[in-house]
Amino acid sequence: MILFWVIIIGVIFALIRGGRSGMHGGCCGGGHGGHDGDTKKEDEAMRILKERYAKGEITKEQFETMKRDLEK
Repeated sequence: MILFWVIIIGVIFALIRGGRSGMHGGCCGGGHGGHDGDTKKEDEAMRILKERYAKGEITKEQFETMKRDLEK
């Protein structure tokens, strides 16, 4: 009977852990530096840069300089 409950608790624990890793980018945690973590960060940085330029927070020269830095 104890073995039965240990197995049930283990299965529940495994399902909970599996569900969490699935929400955060799969096997390597894409949002936490996984395989495509760098690509996502670069895309996000470029999006923010374009947004700031569109709002008029930075000049065209600043935009171009920062864009070149991000593309390196």
